Amino acid sequence: MDENLNTIPCPSFTTNSPTSPGPDPASPAWEFKSIYKVTVNNSIFGASGFGGVTVPAVHNSPSKPATCPTGGQQSSCNFTITKKEVKDRQVKITIKNNGNVDEIITALNLTWPAATNGTLKKIKLDGDVIYDKPDIAGGTANLTLAQLTADPNKRKIKKGQSDVLIFEFEKNADKDLTHYTGSLSFGPNCVLTVLP
Repeated sequence: MDENLNTIPCPSFTTNSPTSPGPDPASPAWEFKSIYKVTVNNSIFGASGFGGVTVPAVHNSPSKPATCPTGGQQSSCNFTITKKEVKDRQVKITIKNNGNVDEIITALNLTWPAATNGTLKKIKLDGDVIYDKPDIAGGTANLTLAQLTADPNKRKIKKGQSDVLIFEFEKNADKDLTHYTGSLSFGPNCVLTVLP
């Protein structure tokens, strides 16, 4: 009873639990281990200490709602953009997670001045590449979970910490940030505007 499995962050599974042993990119916070502890009080069984305990069955099947729950450990969406900068071919945005849970990027939208910057070649979160290939032309990228790296740990901004989101372009990036728009999604209930 230490952890309420009904508050697993979205996306939730509406039919079956994810395949063990995990982790599952669709629900990186899913708890695969269920640990049950039983304390045997010797006073019940006499001074000799003989006796035991029987646990006839345990069951762990959290509900699988058709829609994502609210509250619990779902996204608190508590971020601060602490810095924005353009350096050579990169646009860098420092994001601080002020919330009380780790947050995982699930989608990303970006527009940029394609005539100046050329193609979008790569997206990083600190040292981790979260998108790479194919290069994106045309000045618009709408990336879903399917296009981002499958490893949720590479898309994670830990609670109380800051990470730098880096957009890497083909050419030197336009220094005027008003020429960009950008947002990150952290599950269905949190969209963070990062540009302009």
